[in-house]
Amino acid sequence: MGGTGAAGTNGGAGGNAQGGAVYNLLVHTFGPSASISLSISNSVIAGNTAAGGNGGAPGAGGVGGSGGDGAGGGFFDSLNGSSGLVFLTINTCIVAGNQAEGGDGTIGGDGGNGYGGGLFIDAGATGTVQHSLVTRNEAEGGDAQAPGTPGQGIGGGVYNLGIFDLDAYSLIIGNLASTSNNNVFGPVTAI
Repeated sequence: MGGTGAAGTNGGAGGNAQGGAVYNLLVHTFGPSASISLSISNSVIAGNTAAGGNGGAPGAGGVGGSGGDGAGGGFFDSLNGSSGLVFLTINTCIVAGNQAEGGDGTIGGDGGNGYGGGLFIDAGATGTVQHSLVTRNEAEGGDAQAPGTPGQGIGGGVYNLGIFDLDAYSLIIGNLASTSNNNVFGPVTAI
């Protein structure tokens, strides 16, 4: 949660949350590009949440803080700005009932965004789903208090900014996003 502002100052922004269950991240490397690969098989990834923090209350005369973003309720796959390669493979799994939730804004603060209830694939990263079911996940934007703007919820099943490979034996169905793209946001490559 964001901190409370002193008199006449604004409340602090809520913190961001990433990877409710699995956080696959390439940390900064020195020298040649590095790579990281994570494979998960024969598993159920269910009931996890990446929830952004709520904005902090303002001091007298200030504006409340905005909510933080939540990304990847089940999985978060990212290069984190490093050069290299990041691979995530999900094989023969059920990814269900996970949530990416934006935090709430307070007294004039904006709501945070929720991206990828089941899976968040960041720019430059690769995610592959094979023989799996991605269902009943949710991406939900945080609430705002006037005059703030509510957060967006995008990609209830998958939010993809990188490379997303999906085989014909997998289903992404029955997910929910409060703003758009209930099942998948971003390009999908059939494999």
